[in-house]
Amino acid sequence: AEEMGVDVMRWMYASQNPEHNLLFGYHHGDDVRKKLIQFWNSYSFFATYAAVDGFDPSKGSIEDADLNIMDHWILSKLHLFIIDSREAMDQFRSDLLMKKFDLFLDELSNWYIRRSRRRFWKSEDDGDKQAAYVVLYEVLTNVIKILAPVLPFVTENIFQNLVRNLDSAAPESVHLCDYPVADESKIDTALMDNVDALRRVVELGRSARNKGNLKIRQPLAKLTFMVKNDAIADFIFDQQSVVLDELNIKTITRAEVESELIRYKVKPNLPLLGQKFGKELPAIRNHLNDADGAEVLAEIRSNKSYKMNLNGESISIGRDDLLIEAESAEGFTSSGDDNVTVGLTIKLTEELVQEGIVRDVIRQVQTMRKNANFAVEDRIIIYGLLDGPVGEAIRSFEGFFKNEVLAVELIEEDQSGEFSDSFQIGDQKIKFGLKRVKS
Repeated sequence: AEEMGVDVMRWMYASQNPEHNLLFGYHHGDDVRKKLIQFWNSYSFFATYAAVDGFDPSKGSIEDADLNIMDHWILSKLHLFIIDSREAMDQFRSDLLMKKFDLFLDELSNWYIRRSRRRFWKSEDDGDKQAAYVVLYEVLTNVIKILAPVLPFVTENIFQNLVRNLDSAAPESVHLCDYPVADESKIDTALMDNVDALRRVVELGRSARNKGNLKIRQPLAKLTFMVKNDAIADFIFDQQSVVLDELNIKTITRAEVESELIRYKVKPNLPLLGQKFGKELPAIRNHLNDADGAEVLAEIRSNKSYKMNLNGESISIGRDDLLIEAESAEGFTSSGDDNVTVGLTIKLTEELVQEGIVRDVIRQVQTMRKNANFAVEDRIIIYGLLDGPVGEAIRSFEGFFKNEVLAVELIEEDQSGEFSDSFQIGDQKIKFGLKRVKS
C-alpha cells in the first residue's frame, strides 16, 4: 500500500467484479494511477484558475448562469452518472460505479475541460467565463461526494481545498455530506446523443488521419461524414467549428451513403465457423465470397445476424463469425462504426502543404521559447535565413506565423539573439535565433 498508494489499491479492488479473479500487481496499479492523476488534474486545472480569478461559488448558481451547449451536456452527464452511481451502490456493486466513473472522467477531462480551456484562459471576466467556473465547480463537488466511499483520501483532500476553503459553512468533511441526488430535469437525452455523435466524428477523424499517416498539424481540405439521423447531422453542422478545430480541417460535408467513404469486405472466421458448421464451411465460404459485404454488414447491424440459404437449409451467423475489413474509398482515408462514418480528403494543395510546414515551424519555435525560459507573454524577434520550401511557406503565411509565436519581426540574418537552436523540417535544416523585445 505504501508503494502503490492507498486510493490506487482501493480503486483497483472497487473496480473488480467479485465473480472474477483480481489481476494484482504494480503494473496494474500504474494503469489505475494514471486515471487517478487524470482526476486530480481535472481538479487542479479548476483550482489553479479559480485562485487566479478569485472565483466565489456563493456569488453565482447554475440556475442563474448563462450556460452553453457544452455546459448543459456535462450537467446532463453528471446527473445521469448520479443515477447510475446510486443504483450501483444500492446493489453493493462498486465495480459498476467505477466503470461508469471511468467513462464520465473521460468525458469530463478529455472533452468538456479540454474544449472549455479558452473560457478559463481569457482575460475578460464575462458571463461565459463565470458559467464555466460554476459548472465545473458543480461537477467536481458532486463527483467527490459520489466517490468518497471508494476513494476516501483523495476526495477528502479535494473537498478541503475546493469546498471548505471557499465555504466555511460547509460540513467539516466530505464524509459528512449527503450523497448527491439527481435532478432529472437536467438530463437531456437528445443533447447527449448529439454531442456523443459529434465526439465520435472527431474520434473517427483522428483514426482516419492515423490510417492515412496524416499528422494533425497538416491541414486537410475536407471532412465528409455519414449519419442516418438528420437531427444529429444538423447538430454536427451547427457545431462544425468544433470538428474543424479538433481535426485541422477546412470544410465539412455530409455523404448520402456510407459507400461513398468506405467499403467493407466480409470473410469467414474459419476457426469459429469450422467448429460450428464443419463440412458446411466450404459452402459458407463460397457464399460469402459472392455476397456484397455492405449488404451482409447491414443485415448484421439491423438483425444481429446474417442468414443464408445453403442447399435448402437456413444458416444464421453472427458478427463474431466474420472478419470484416474496411477499405477507404478512392481519394479518402476513412474510418467508421455502425452509426457514424468519416472520410478525410487526402489530396493536398500547395497551399495546404505550406500551411502544414508553417505549423511544424511554429511548434519548433514554441519549443525554443520554452527552452529559453521566455515568459508566455514575451514578444520576440526571430533571426534566420528563410530559404527553400520552409522560407516560401513562412512568407506565404507570415501573419499567421508571427501571431502564433508572438513575433513582431522576422529578420533574414544569421544571428543568435538571446537563444538559438536548429531543427529539421522535412529535408531542410533550419536555424533560428530568438530575441525578446524590450517593453
